[in-house]
Amino acid sequence: MNDDTYHYRSSADTASKALSLPVRRPTATAMFFCAISLMGLFAWFRLPIELIPNLSGEKLYIQFSRPGSTPEIIEREILLPLHSRISELAGFRRSNGEIYNHKGTLDVTFDSGGNHRVRELEVQRIAANLSRDQPPSAEIEVNAQDFSAISSFAMVIEVVGQGDLDQLRNQVDDLVQPLLAALPGVSQVFTIGGNEREVTIAIDPQRSAEFGIDAVQIEEKLKNSVKNLRSLGAAETHNQRFLVVLDNQSDNLGALGNIQPDPTRPVLLRHLADISIGAAPRKNAFRVNGTPALGLVVFKEEGANLVALGRTLRGKIKQLQEEFHPLGIRFVIGFDAAETVSEQITRLQNLALSGFLVALVVLYLFLREWRAVAIVAISVPVSILSAGAFLYLGGWTLNVITLFGLAISVGLLVDNSIVVYEAVQARLEKHR
Repeated sequence: MNDDTYHYRSSADTASKALSLPVRRPTATAMFFCAISLMGLFAWFRLPIELIPNLSGEKLYIQFSRPGSTPEIIEREILLPLHSRISELAGFRRSNGEIYNHKGTLDVTFDSGGNHRVRELEVQRIAANLSRDQPPSAEIEVNAQDFSAISSFAMVIEVVGQGDLDQLRNQVDDLVQPLLAALPGVSQVFTIGGNEREVTIAIDPQRSAEFGIDAVQIEEKLKNSVKNLRSLGAAETHNQRFLVVLDNQSDNLGALGNIQPDPTRPVLLRHLADISIGAAPRKNAFRVNGTPALGLVVFKEEGANLVALGRTLRGKIKQLQEEFHPLGIRFVIGFDAAETVSEQITRLQNLALSGFLVALVVLYLFLREWRAVAIVAISVPVSILSAGAFLYLGGWTLNVITLFGLAISVGLLVDNSIVVYEAVQARLEKHR
């Protein structure tokens, strides 16, 4: 009995000494928290800022269709081969497939913690290999729980000009879009509105039949021959329309007409079709205050600071305003994600600071001890700086979600600091 009591007391003494180590080494404890605070202060200036975090789940969604086929054929030719090949991938957990009419879906779940981008690429490769064995009308599309497009969204710029809208789009595509895309931190810039330039290939069925060349051969040859593509064109017959990506520069039409669809026949594309460049059918419209306009959608690079990029874009737009004012072109910022984040940061900072100060005042009025106020006043900033340090070291970003979490944590920290302080005071009074 005595041995057990002695062993229990020895263990309790060891635990007590371990817990009291920060108190017995105040200099080391102070240096530790100073180091964390300095790291957090450095992290707050280096944390990437974005609107919404790039969330990715552990699921992939595959949609497939094969018009004119029965559910039994789709199950045998698409669903079962997809499940068989995907189930061999590392981290595969389960899948759930459904077929309705000539369409179907397959939901694939992987183990958490893996690289979702690698998973998506592997599944896309499987879908692409399977698509080669399907009819031309069959489609297999892979989607993921990916918010990268939303998290990288930076700005919408409205472009208003005088005269023809198609001409304005040509000016924006040739002069403005490359300037914005070249800015550091910008990944992509898309133009919305107006009519794109399109190369039209009108195939003569009679001539192509005489030479024994069909539209499918021409389409495949175009896909393999034309490089550095920019816009969508079309190869049309009397009953079908084949989408083809082509260079939209007019001086390339001659080279396009010299393409030889069939290497075994001395026939060029210009012998089989009439090639012209013009405006593509309008697919979307963009208006500003009722006036037809264009929109430039800017996306940032992954890891870029959204607030810093917003300042760069606003400065560039101001410069473009001066350069294009003689041409009657105006630039208006329709939506600025950087400004939205900056406003949220400022608002949450004010709310957190005001709540923190009110809590300190109330704490002093109730306890009447400056030591308690000082402990809370020090613990909250140190904890916030520590959170910033761990966010930076973990590769996370500062966004609207993390800002709300930090604002809520201020109240929790004040509450916990008071509880800890009262516990320490009670223990000190007990041993007096």
